[in-house]
Amino acid sequence: MLVAEVRAADVQQINEFRAQIEGLAARLAASRMTPEQIEELQKIHAALDRSAAEMDIDTFVTQDRAFHALLARGAQNRYVEDALGKLYNLHLRLWCSTHHFAVA
Repeated sequence: MLVAEVRAADVQQINEFRAQIEGLAARLAASRMTPEQIEELQKIHAALDRSAAEMDIDTFVTQDRAFHALLARGAQNRYVEDALGKLYNLHLRLWCSTHHFAVA
């Protein structure tokens, strides 16, 4: 499989777009998430902190994905959720390629 090369300009544009979509998702989720979702988000955030402190990359990536997926669901907007899912996968691919990790 051939993967297109990503240029610096691409990374900048992806990050600019992701910042806007994630900001929108966070604003929507802040007023739409259920108490259970908020509690779960707090647990995931604590797990992110632990895995970062322990430098546990596998757990960090797993929890980071869960955090962003829950935030997207909490926005209760299927278009935002879909866009965030695609952007997260692209961002992870870029991160792994720059850190020389294989994407599973």
